[in-house]
Amino acid sequence: MTRSLKTTVANLALRFVGGRPYWHNRLFPHDLHAVFDHRGAHLRWGDRELRGGWYSSLRDTRGGACHIVLSGPSVQTIEQPARLRLRPNIWANGSPALALEHGIRPDLYVACDTGFLERRLEDFRRYSEGSAATLLSFTAAATLLRFGRTAGACHFYDDTRKPFRLPVDHPRSDANAIVSGHTVAVICVTAALDLGFRDVRVFGLDLGGARRFYAEASAEPSRLEQNFENICADFRRLRRLADEKGARILNCSPASRLPETILERDCPNRALDA
Repeated sequence: MTRSLKTTVANLALRFVGGRPYWHNRLFPHDLHAVFDHRGAHLRWGDRELRGGWYSSLRDTRGGACHIVLSGPSVQTIEQPARLRLRPNIWANGSPALALEHGIRPDLYVACDTGFLERRLEDFRRYSEGSAATLLSFTAAATLLRFGRTAGACHFYDDTRKPFRLPVDHPRSDANAIVSGHTVAVICVTAALDLGFRDVRVFGLDLGGARRFYAEASAEPSRLEQNFENICADFRRLRRLADEKGARILNCSPASRLPETILERDCPNRALDA
């Protein structure tokens, strides 16, 4: 039986036997082999492999303030982008284009959008290899293996919306799991709080649609509009989590659609000068 036929059979079993709670597992090739130990994971698909540590090893290793740089057009209003390096920094998907331009080495690069990975693999490689660490979900890791790409020093987490070979309603208390929400911003802020940062300053959280601050040959699809209410709920949850940890999340995106009743807002340049 060919690999494609085996994949078709496996996906039919997921749909008709496992049902909707298991359907996301089609994103993991049926012949993807995973070996886990206390240090991390070793994923192998055919002659391709990807190794990385666990997300849990990053927890509570930092403190103080950090910058998160997302893709919203308000990033263009930052007058001195090089000042983003003055604190530990987290970048997502295509935003490290600005980091490379200003000689900034990201402390953490988050790439969870499989569409971005499929269409911009070379950019992902540059951003990952230029960062101190890359945070990957298992769905992102499976995408890299399918397209024959590796990553820099990476750490794996399990996305609770697409858990690895588990149903979506499976109860989780795993230190390697992240409640991912409906935008990469949720992953970045969750990671910042889990790492131990207590002053989290977020740039480019505009939530205004598909336009991004960096040039794109063709704009990546955006679901911000249809998911906006869910995103608001995600950030209410993160605000509660920050309050429990004695932390603050500051929205440094002057044009953000996210209400100030959810996250406190400040001017990006004032936040960088503080």
